[in-house]
Amino acid sequence: MKKILDSLKNLKVVLFGAGGNGRITLEKLIDNGITPSYFVDNNRDITNIFGGRRIFSVNPPEVLLNEDKSNLKIIISSDWYEEIEAQIKEMGLGECLFSRNIKCCDWIIHILLGFQDDKIVFCCESSSDFNWDRPKFPYLDTAEETILNFLQKRETLIEELNNKSDIDIAKPCINCTRLREYDLFGDNKIKTISVSCYPSICQAKCIYCGVYTNPQNNFENAKHSHYPKMITEMILYLQKNNLIADNCLIIFTPAEITIMPHKDLLLDATAGYRAQFTTNGFVFEPKIADSLKKNGSDILVSLDSGTRTTFKLVKGLDLFEKTVDNLKRYRHYGKVKIKYNILSGVNDSDIDGIIDILKALNISYMNLSFEYHMPLRTAFYPIVKFVNRLKENGLSFAFYAYYSVHQIDNFIERYFTAEYQNEYEQKNDHLREVFRNEFINDYETYKQYVYHIEIRDLIKRFKKGTRFALLGLASLDNNIISTFQKLGVPLLTPNLPYNESYNAAKENADIFIIRNKAKFHDVKAYVESNGGDGKRLLDVEKYYYSFEPAKLFSERNIAEEYLK
Repeated sequence: MKKILDSLKNLKVVLFGAGGNGRITLEKLIDNGITPSYFVDNNRDITNIFGGRRIFSVNPPEVLLNEDKSNLKIIISSDWYEEIEAQIKEMGLGECLFSRNIKCCDWIIHILLGFQDDKIVFCCESSSDFNWDRPKFPYLDTAEETILNFLQKRETLIEELNNKSDIDIAKPCINCTRLREYDLFGDNKIKTISVSCYPSICQAKCIYCGVYTNPQNNFENAKHSHYPKMITEMILYLQKNNLIADNCLIIFTPAEITIMPHKDLLLDATAGYRAQFTTNGFVFEPKIADSLKKNGSDILVSLDSGTRTTFKLVKGLDLFEKTVDNLKRYRHYGKVKIKYNILSGVNDSDIDGIIDILKALNISYMNLSFEYHMPLRTAFYPIVKFVNRLKENGLSFAFYAYYSVHQIDNFIERYFTAEYQNEYEQKNDHLREVFRNEFINDYETYKQYVYHIEIRDLIKRFKKGTRFALLGLASLDNNIISTFQKLGVPLLTPNLPYNESYNAAKENADIFIIRNKAKFHDVKAYVESNGGDGKRLLDVEKYYYSFEPAKLFSERNIAEEYLK
């Protein structure tokens, strides 16, 4: 916001609104070396206002029509912002600022300073979800150069978001739903620092992670990384220049902090701040324990098991007892959080074991998560068992992402009734047996098998002889293709963009499968606008993530003549 304020020094500034907000805005502008020329107000009874040891005139808005618009900046200093903004636009006076309304977001302004790999990022949203590349800036030769570049880019980004002209850096952010309004004169100090060092180092070989299989992310490469040292130097530079808030939170995200190169430098530089440490718990680090005690910090450990056997299966190492012992030691110093990634058929039978550990650690709640890359019904059922057992033992839970506790309770009440219980239990028992007998060393193939079951059940809902086509780029849908092949059911795969593949297959198929839920409604609109039947389109993603798949068919969402 400094850049916005600096730009006002070269313009004629007029405040619109001479009430209490006008006086506050005047004082803040003067404190920042900016002296407005005068005020305007729709209340013609106000003729002047005192501030900054001088009297400022208050004029009717019409005087603005005599100003050079290219050299004018109007700042609205009134709560009647929307009405005044409309009035200014009707007068043809262009864009204005609101003294308490600068468009920005928490990632940029409050601020999350994200250190990742060899760059600083402004945002933690997934670019794949939003189809854009978030703003990020590479490390330069020195920590000072990198931070000064970051601060300059940040000011430019904020300026672009609010001026809406010459958009460059802010292009990915323009339509972001996280944008909201902030105080033009607000505190600009960094309040959150997220440290995520890659190449990552972690001793664990968690079957759901896969990062350790990337040669760029293994310990041998990572232990020589200079990034942690560079990050430390940047934090020290920020401290020296009073750019970090006293209540700043330091978040150590994946990349195991206890064995990170230059970890002592990094932990010493952040020793005065509250921190959240994500760790596997394999190593007890005294400096982390000290932060738990002195700063009210906490650690988060994905234990993912309640027994030694399951721990070794999920983590790839025989360190269950050592990890639990380290958690007990950390708990002596402060707050410990346990996370459990529930993997259907893999670690979902360790409920009593993890509950015993929670009680031994005097922890009354647990963070739950599930495998997002599996059909929702399959992935979610073990959570129901966990939630019910936790409640029976007087323990609470927090869901790690996407769903609130209230939503979880609604899911259980609506969908996991006695009617469905037997079906889910049988499927889960089958998956547990299949995983341990066939896929224990290949979790990725096991996940494909789970999808195979869902697709098989989907095909069985249709009459024999129903002709299917897979729309879109078929190379992305190997699970679907291989299942059709195993069942001996013909499947057309035009391997073209969605609308083109529909045109290529429409004379030779009855049901058209679409895997991309984002594209489904576009394709349906195209089909129906060209005289086709939208009920012959099947959104397979919706099927995967539906708790009641039968309803997708029974409520006339699929052409009835093809269903059994």
